[in-house]
Amino acid sequence: MTGSQITPIYCATQVNKSANYLAVIEPAQFSSTPVRPNTLLNTLIALLLGLSAAVGLIFLLDFLDDNIRTPANLVELVGVPALGTIGRLAGAGPSEKLLVNQDSFSQTSESYRLIRSKLQFMLTEGPRSFLITSPLAEQGRSTTAANLAVVMAQAGFNTIIVDADLRHPMQHRIFQIPNEGGLGQLLRYPDLKPSSYLKKNAQIPNLRILNSGTLPPTTTQALGGGLPPSPSELLGSQRMSQLLTDLSELADVVILDSPPARTVADAVVLSNKVDGVILVLETAHSKREDVRDAVANLQQANAHLVGAVFNHIPGNRLRLPFARRLTVGSRRVDAHRTEQPAIQLKS
Repeated sequence: MTGSQITPIYCATQVNKSANYLAVIEPAQFSSTPVRPNTLLNTLIALLLGLSAAVGLIFLLDFLDDNIRTPANLVELVGVPALGTIGRLAGAGPSEKLLVNQDSFSQTSESYRLIRSKLQFMLTEGPRSFLITSPLAEQGRSTTAANLAVVMAQAGFNTIIVDADLRHPMQHRIFQIPNEGGLGQLLRYPDLKPSSYLKKNAQIPNLRILNSGTLPPTTTQALGGGLPPSPSELLGSQRMSQLLTDLSELADVVILDSPPARTVADAVVLSNKVDGVILVLETAHSKREDVRDAVANLQQANAHLVGAVFNHIPGNRLRLPFARRLTVGSRRVDAHRTEQPAIQLKS
């Protein structure tokens, strides 16, 4: 109430001489809008707080995430470019994940062909050898090496794949051939010729496989003494360099499957004996520290790190915008661009 409204009440009280006299100056008005709670304001405040918390949580999880998830992460971390991304291959066993047992029109098959094209035009002079490694085990390294060898052979290149993992060999399981004789015997006995240990694959005419074989014991070990041979010492030997030279004379492309580069020295000692090293990473499971250490080990050996392959990419994240399918009669064919191979084929 205002001062002018209070005055009449006071005067009337004085006139009637009654302390209980009240006069209604203005009746109270009912408001249709509640004073509290202010629903609109509270909703806006809750929305802003929820949005702020969500954004903060996203930044916190990103800060705490130590995995390499995208090619941009890899370039930012170690400056290594991505050669391509590979989806998950169907199949339970190692041999079922070979490309010859997959749909040739799938995105994954096309991804391998794209990586092959990049390798062809990246290294253009003479026979080429590539070492396939990864920071840790179980990241799809052996399968990637086998399928790269397959697509190289399918393109007409005379290809040899070497299982240089003397600790946990896989290529004989992937190609389903006996692991009887191979790189181990060739490293132990210098008089042996690599051509006698190369095995052919009936499904892929241009591809030959050199298994890891076994490491025969030395004379001292056969007599019950001495230590077993060290794979890293054998792979870093002059004999291994000579074997790679001999294999390069027998093929257009030589691909080596090696152990992880962070945990053992095998890949490191081999890395400077080949023309290029390819790092295989499993998406969302390759820790930054592991990748950084593996790359540092390879760089200290003066390895030529040509790029990385991201493995096990979900299918909805694969993008092949310039590859498509065409139907010719009842047959489907790829409509990707073909180029003249840059690697020179041996006559």
